[in-house]
Amino acid sequence: MEPAGLSVPLSWGVLPPGVQAALLTDGRLLHLQHGPIDLVIEAFGAEDAARVAYVRATARFASILDELVAELPVLRAAVGAPLPVAGAPLPGG
Repeated sequence: MEPAGLSVPLSWGVLPPGVQAALLTDGRLLHLQHGPIDLVIEAFGAEDAARVAYVRATARFASILDELVAELPVLRAAVGAPLPVAGAPLPGG
């Protein structure tokens, strides 16, 4: 159910496989889900601005899980281990 009378359409575009985005029936909350990540978020402000925020949040969310997976070697490194140089390939990747 989409709120009536708003000028900014909600269009997620083509999402990668497994990524889901939907407004909940109240029209105020956005549900984003991909793998183990499950979020319900709300944007505050003018309705059109909130819709823009939801579209942008969905676009950014679409690659978060893949980025976290790519960083797993660094995230799993022992405390104090040397970190890779920015832009350098990650260990094990």
